[in-house]
Amino acid sequence: MTPAVLRFLEGSRIAHPFNASALLLALAAWSRRCDKLLPWQRDILRVELARAMTAGGQLPPAIPSVDVIDNERKALAICQLPIWLSEDAARAARTAEAPVQTYRPLTTLAVVEGEPLNLLEPPPRLDLDTMFLFLGSDHMPAVVREALTTREVKECLTSLNRWMDEKSWLRKQVSCHMAELVPGDQVLLLERLLPLIQDLDEANSPPYMVPVESAGGRYPTKPPGLVLDPQDFTIQEVFGISGEDCPALGREQQFHFPAKSLSTSVRTHLRRLGMRASLGDGGCLAFLCEALRGRHAEITGERYGEVQRGLLQRIVESWNHLQAQEKVVLLSRSFVDLSVAADGGEQSDSVLALRPFRDHCEGRLFSLSELVSRADAVAPYLCWTSLPLCPRGFPDFPGYKRPALEDVLKHARVLGELADTTAVSFHQWEELKERVVAPICEFLAASELLSAPTTMLRT
Repeated sequence: MTPAVLRFLEGSRIAHPFNASALLLALAAWSRRCDKLLPWQRDILRVELARAMTAGGQLPPAIPSVDVIDNERKALAICQLPIWLSEDAARAARTAEAPVQTYRPLTTLAVVEGEPLNLLEPPPRLDLDTMFLFLGSDHMPAVVREALTTREVKECLTSLNRWMDEKSWLRKQVSCHMAELVPGDQVLLLERLLPLIQDLDEANSPPYMVPVESAGGRYPTKPPGLVLDPQDFTIQEVFGISGEDCPALGREQQFHFPAKSLSTSVRTHLRRLGMRASLGDGGCLAFLCEALRGRHAEITGERYGEVQRGLLQRIVESWNHLQAQEKVVLLSRSFVDLSVAADGGEQSDSVLALRPFRDHCEGRLFSLSELVSRADAVAPYLCWTSLPLCPRGFPDFPGYKRPALEDVLKHARVLGELADTTAVSFHQWEELKERVVAPICEFLAASELLSAPTTMLRT
């Protein structure tokens, strides 16, 4: 085997010069032989194979004693070698002597495109690192990281469901345990996961990932679409929130406040992903109407009046952006207090103070569809004794009730009874004639139901 003979054999492709990559690929064809390697030998083999995988952008050809296989099959053969360490095993190998059993085939692990998640108190059922390799881990050599991202290896692992992007890993493997995590770990997880989510439907699909304040028990989790924004001014007013002091609502409630432990950055992402605010949100506004109604007995009439005015103002601002069904629901919610304590009552010198309808509804709450606008120049003077007027200070609103014929007739009867009393002062008669009697006559004259003379006489 002189040098000349060797050159002849190499030129004839009968013999090949020694090549480390080719020899390592030959070892990959017989993975059972790796079981006899010591830990340090497996580490060397893993690194050398990684270099072979990244050399020239593709795997080098095998020596003639190995069956000729394509790059994909070579990648699969290498993934099946028991020379790979999970994140947990790699960490242990850095601090103490790792047992031989920690080395496993890559096909029994999963590669994650991201960094490991170091929780403070992971729950016992949550596996964060014993089954995963992380491309962003400090324990992974750069050459191994580069090898795992080659097309052949990535496609091989993807076909075996052993390749996960960071978002999928956090969603499927970690966020499903959100309710079991301590508050600090919940924040760590959300700060990693939420920036990766852009789609609202994805953010609001199971597993739900937002811990919320709930009365009587450990934090449940909800999607962002069922979480109230504690920074929304109208929500703060309805619930009487000061700062971050959000109430823990009952579990049966549709909406809840986010857990107090959530950071500012997490809440910012939740607003982007559908956390509920009052402006333009019919579902949230309807919930606030019910919530305000529930607090009617807890706060003073004056404070209740201020809050209900603010809530109606937000409804007015949102009205043109609401769906038809949302408008129907809002109009049916009974939350409006007409008591004197809520709006100060009628002005003493106004004709609207003569037997107002509000005097007969002590303790009752009204819906918006039952109220008549005060901003209208005619409507309140046609029915203030037969229908409830909206509280003083309420903005104009297209959903208010319009007085019907029977309401105007009932109102006229009440006014007729005032003629024989001293309830009407001298200076009010002129106002009654101009602002009340004349509009009533015009309304009756325009009514088709009163076109028959007999009907008018009977009235």
